[in-house]
Amino acid sequence: LLSDGEQRVLVDCGLFQGLKRLRQRNWRSLPVKPSEIDAVVLTHAHIDHSGYLPALVRDGFRGPIYCTPPSKDLVPILLTDSGRLQEEDATYANRKGFSKHRPALPLYTEDDAKRVAKRLEAVGYHTDVDLGSWTCRFEPAGHILGAASLTITWEGTRFLFSGDLGRDDAPLIPPPESPPPADWVVMEGTYGNRDHSDADLEENLGEVARRTLGRGGVLMVPAFAVGRSQAILYAVYQLIDGGELPEVPVYLNSPMAIDVTKLYVRHAAYHRLTVEECRQAFGRVRLVRSVERANS
Repeated sequence: LLSDGEQRVLVDCGLFQGLKRLRQRNWRSLPVKPSEIDAVVLTHAHIDHSGYLPALVRDGFRGPIYCTPPSKDLVPILLTDSGRLQEEDATYANRKGFSKHRPALPLYTEDDAKRVAKRLEAVGYHTDVDLGSWTCRFEPAGHILGAASLTITWEGTRFLFSGDLGRDDAPLIPPPESPPPADWVVMEGTYGNRDHSDADLEENLGEVARRTLGRGGVLMVPAFAVGRSQAILYAVYQLIDGGELPEVPVYLNSPMAIDVTKLYVRHAAYHRLTVEECRQAFGRVRLVRSVERANS
């Protein structure tokens, strides 16, 4: 939260995830009233950066939420799913009676999540956003479709928020751009203490797929709906198109991943593929949206 005494700007608004002691923090009240926050600027759509927005809006936030055009389309998809899961978890806890709360309530609902969309305002890369006494600019950060680093300037002082940074060699998303000089840097450190493997996704996937298909097996690949699913689908397309794998049916069994994949055509300027390459790579995939279809 940035404040100059008159205006308050919130950078990202995510959920704690993982261990229970971390998730319990999601129920704590914010140190300021949501109605006293003037604007939110969002680095990207992942739930650990956007997932608290439904509660923020429900509890009184009425300002704009600035994000890139792909994030504007991704956020409603992810938040609606998050709200539905919150409700399902509360229903399950009440049915099984393991919650100490009577009744157990969701952190927010699917309807709360849907209200966020009205507050989203799209801003392209390299474009200044006037926040009153603050100026914000979105720069490409790699990571996922539409992810950004933020440069926020106030009275000549420049604050850089890295957001989550992608790799230089990601198959679909271009690498992060070098940021401008900054006086203060707030940087993610998820992989700060380790090196990424140099393993090639297409090569490794091809080896496993050939071995599995060669013995008459079926290859099932669990993957995140945003980013990973699309990278794997593209790798499979490249392997089949290059004759490294036989022509076999490819299924995408995830309503969320299906919706996200469609956005790659709409936002081709934000990744490495052309519109035609997207249609070729993703157009042959058989889409599965229902449990009944998945079990058939």
